Amino acid sequence: MTDRIVLANMVFHGRHGVGPAERSNPQPFEIDVEMHLDTRPAGLTDDLSKTVDYRDIFEICRSIVEGPSRQLIETLARVDRPPPSSTVPPPPEPPRS
Repeated sequence: MTDRIVLANMVFHGRHGVGPAERSNPQPFEIDVEMHLDTRPAGLTDDLSKTVDYRDIFEICRSIVEGPSRQLIETLARVDRPPPSSTVPPPPEPPRS
């Protein structure tokens, strides 16, 4: 069974864009993350280690947006790479069918 967890409306400031004017001053970026996972193990045991810690997801998003400048939003949105200079581990690989 797969459950859905959404972290919505997280706002971070970063210097991203194609033109120098876009990167000269930090601008707000609003991030939404949707995760699909089985939450039963955590729900049955009340054990945080059996689920995703929202604080970690928040920090991954923050470190990406507040990290090195990128030209494209598509580059920021890539989730298949570890976050820059973060102690938070990268997200787990999705299950293979």
